Amino acid sequence: MSNVALQQLSDSCHVAQLKDATVNIPSDLPQAPIKDIGVFKSVVSSLDVIETKELYKNPTSQPCYCKLAFGTNQFVPLNRLDANNAAAF
Repeated sequence: MSNVALQQLSDSCHVAQLKDATVNIPSDLPQAPIKDIGVFKSVVSSLDVIETKELYKNPTSQPCYCKLAFGTNQFVPLNRLDANNAAAF
């Protein structure tokens, strides 16, 4: 089990926590905007590999089979809303 927030998925060090986790459940999402949803799309598709980097180790690429669950009181804003981002949600 891991607890990586949706906003932290753009950081490969945080994505490394999803490596052996079966489920990711953060306590509550902050209201900070989501910078990049590319990694989110790769994780939920289960077909793409994601690049992870643990501290002081070399980056690795691997598939991610972790299920994601997020809870929030308000919608989390995106940095920019275009056709590609709107299709993800």
